[in-house]
Amino acid sequence: MAATGGKGGTAAAGAGGTGSGTGGSGVDSAKCDQIASDYLKELPNAKECTVDPNLVQCQIEVPSSLPCRSGCTTYVQSPAALNDLAQKWSNERCDTINHICPAIACVAPQSGGCAITGANTKPQCQNRVILQN
Repeated sequence: MAATGGKGGTAAAGAGGTGSGTGGSGVDSAKCDQIASDYLKELPNAKECTVDPNLVQCQIEVPSSLPCRSGCTTYVQSPAALNDLAQKWSNERCDTINHICPAIACVAPQSGGCAITGANTKPQCQNRVILQN
């Protein structure tokens, strides 16, 4: 009697992923994505300032984003809402999720004061970059 082979199985296609990565147990990556998005939306509001050479403004350095906080910073006038979002980020343990960040070198900005530039209709804190020879 001749032996016969078994029947091959089928496999379903994998689903594409979105978001900032996979987290450990108890970490809601969708919530972390929302907090990161809210932070980026709030950043221009935190940079609003008043053009007045007699005022010392835009002296508070904050991360440019929450997921990729490896050194990229910017200056703001009113960090309260950003600090609240950063606290939510920590409370949700979002920093335990692996995030895909661009492989760029961050410049070390200095506060450039308050000005209206480009398409901005409101004055905003400006970063100043000093290039060294």
